[in-house]
Amino acid sequence: CTLLRRLAVFLGGWTLEAAEVVCSELRITNYELRNAVPDLPVTRNSELVKLEDVLELLTHLVEKSLVIVEEQAGAARYYLLETIRQYAREKLFEAGEAEPVRAHHLAFFLRLAEEAEPKLRTTAQLTWLARLDLEHDNLRAALKWAQGSGALEAGLRLAGSLARFWYLRGFWKEGREWLKGQLAALRADQALTEPLARAKARALAGAGWLADADGSEIPLYTESLALSRQVGDRWGEAYALRGLVLINSNLTDLARAEAHLQASLTIFRTIDDPWGMGLVF
Repeated sequence: CTLLRRLAVFLGGWTLEAAEVVCSELRITNYELRNAVPDLPVTRNSELVKLEDVLELLTHLVEKSLVIVEEQAGAARYYLLETIRQYAREKLFEAGEAEPVRAHHLAFFLRLAEEAEPKLRTTAQLTWLARLDLEHDNLRAALKWAQGSGALEAGLRLAGSLARFWYLRGFWKEGREWLKGQLAALRADQALTEPLARAKARALAGAGWLADADGSEIPLYTESLALSRQVGDRWGEAYALRGLVLINSNLTDLARAEAHLQASLTIFRTIDDPWGMGLVF
């Protein structure tokens, strides 16, 4: 059925909400996401799946043992056996729906990552880390599609939003590779719109955060700082300056480190960010 083949886009399972958003009408309605992710048309062979029908259809697939459901953290999580997923994936490509479904999948997990990123700087950190742990395979799949499809802004935003998650979970090498790949997708002569410049700045700062502490982070943070100032991203500016504090301290350039520290602290105070102020110290 239509829903089954669209579910093949998920890796590592999915929630009801994810199925409703990704597999229903295949239309990216959120304005910011629509500008970040290619809104690819559904082919004439595609069938309409109404959002309100997804739960009923999903329950039908569970009853037929085509979909497995488990309770995790008090909520239902659904899975496809790999053999069924491969079959459904073939049908997804045959129907000409692979690209629009992947675009919707990217949009959904971009929204999740951007919602989670500030929460990782609060007392809700453990809750959101656990949620991202569950969706890590889906996040990887979304990054891979973004990198290969030309969804530059979405890919940079997604990778930049996940940098702290990768840091906290110890996925430093993997995080570096994803960020490197998303940044490399930008051509040297790429014209940067304001949203793209903002996304690049955050991704560069994330790459600096995950880099080896050997001074190689300096150009990453320096470019992030310049782009953040260009687009008026005060938090991004303060965060990049904080990165330069650490590097210059390690390189024993204490005068430069002190200047960056004061500048970063001033901005974090101005925007009233207690986490940022604590980070600088």
